[in-house]
This record gives sequence, C-alpha cells and structure tokens, in this order.
Amino acid sequence: YDVASGTPVFDIPRTEASPFGWWFSHDASLFSVQYDDGIVRLWDTGDGSLVEALTPIDATPAFHRLSRDNQRAVVFGAGVAKVSSLAASGTPEIATFDPCGPIEDLPFYLSRGLTVNEELITLMVACDEDVDEDGPSRALYTYSRDTGELLSSQNAWGQRFAATDSNIAAVQTWRQEPDGSFVVGEVTIVDLRTGEHIETSPDLCGWDGFAFLTVPAIECVTLSDVGLENTDIVISRDGNIVAIGSFVWLGDSFVWNRTTGEFTRLGLDHQTLAFSPDGSRIAGAQPVDRENRLEGALLLYSTDDLSLIAAQPTVEDPFSL
Repeated sequence: YDVASGTPVFDIPRTEASPFGWWFSHDASLFSVQYDDGIVRLWDTGDGSLVEALTPIDATPAFHRLSRDNQRAVVFGAGVAKVSSLAASGTPEIATFDPCGPIEDLPFYLSRGLTVNEELITLMVACDEDVDEDGPSRALYTYSRDTGELLSSQNAWGQRFAATDSNIAAVQTWRQEPDGSFVVGEVTIVDLRTGEHIETSPDLCGWDGFAFLTVPAIECVTLSDVGLENTDIVISRDGNIVAIGSFVWLGDSFVWNRTTGEFTRLGLDHQTLAFSPDGSRIAGAQPVDRENRLEGALLLYSTDDLSLIAAQPTVEDPFSL
C-alpha cells in the first residue's frame, strides 16, 4: 500500500504455498516473502514483478534477511544458512554454513535472530534440544558475508541480540547461579568480528531502580518464570543506546544510554521495540490486557528524555514493529 493515500500499489500473486514472513529491503525497492514451501520470493515494489526465487534448504526457512545494500540474501532453515548474491543473475550461491553441525545429526535447533550488513552475517542459534531444562545454551556466530568464513563464535547464554552496521551487537544474556539455575543477567556489547566483550550493562537483577517494587531487588526471575519468548532488545544505529523489552514479572522496559551510563526505566509492557532510522525515536508495542479489559497500544517516545510523544490504541496484540 501507498502510505500517504492508503491505496494498493500492487497485489502479490497467489501461489499454492502460504506466505508467513516478509521484509522490505532498506531502500524499499524489494519486498521479500518466505513461503511454507521453503522458497523465498523477491518482488519488485515498483512494478510487482518477481525478481528472484531463492530455493529451499530441505525445509521451510526459519529466517531470511536482505543486506542493506541489496547485494546479499541469507536464508536460514533446518540449521543451515545459505548466502546468495543478488548482484548477479540467477542469485548464485556464495556460501553455506551449518553452525549446529550436519543436518542428519541435528536433533534440535532454535534460531533466535539473523542480521546481515555490508560485511558480516550474524545469527544466534541453539542446538540443544534440552533448552528449557538445562538453560538457554545458545551461541552467537558471525560469518563473512562474502566467503562464509566463521569469524567469531561464543556461548552467549543469550535470549536475543541486536546488531549495528558498525559490527557491534547488544546481547541480552542469562547468568548461571551457583545452584545451577539461570536468571536474567546483563546486556553485553560484543565486537562481532572478534567476539570481544566491549561493555556490560548494570546487572538487571541487582539494579536498585527496582526499589519501587514491593519485591526485593535481589529476587530475580528464573528461566522457568520468563520462558523463551517474552523479551526484546534493540540498539540504535550508532550503537549508543540500547532498549530492552519487557520482562514478564516486572511489566517494564528499560533504556541503557551507553554515552551517559544511565539505565532508565521506560515503563509499560513492551513486547517489541524499534528505533527510528535516525535514532531520535523509540517505538514500543504494548499488548492487550484482557484480564483488566485494557486496550493495547503503539507508543512513540523521544530518545533524548524518554517522554511519550504519541500513543495509538489497538484492539489486538501488536507483535512486530
């Protein structure tokens, strides 16, 4: 649709396969759709023509992403990532890699994120079928987008991550306690080329900003309390500000300003977050509270002082920004 007029620009032709995930390229010239037959189809947003069809990897892809310069497409599914060039006719395959090992030996995998920039491909994946019992045994892998060479990897104990074009990432991590349980820990800034830990946020479990709660600050939520689907993390394009989505037991979100060192409660239950391209705004999606009969909302904040600029009520849960 055209945003200004609300009129359709073009209709994507129906296929026998069902679409279940889609992305615009950064310049909006391409619209990529992944289908349940495992094929990712790229459409030209100008005339609606099919540009390319990226073939499947033995299964429906779990993720796909386009690089900002429209030169690379990465499709990740069944534990295998395939990198294709969009600059040459026929999308020749550049590289494949399988962080979880050979597919025939793979009992389980869980992909938690994929990013592509002009230099690197980064993904977070768990290869352990006992994730819920033994903790979030995920790792963060970074590859060259031109050769598929593994550049760095590390046990992230991560929930989610967000990366910048300058090749740093914010990783929301868990911490293992002496009794073997896992609790929400810090946000770690990582150099994706080397795997080096650059900086760590205040500990989310011990932060004294929780004093406004009736529960003691030292009480931390465990993995079994939160589950694996209830948080989000985003980082501004310059890498200076990190926004951390809601934790279920708190119903609050937090913003970490790496320049000033401030760690501020944003408030409200944001299931998902996003920065504007210039970093001046943070958008948050608040789910519907059916128990108390409260509407959900799309919320817009100023990054400078975290003041609320606008709110748009929703009758259904917004789940993607």
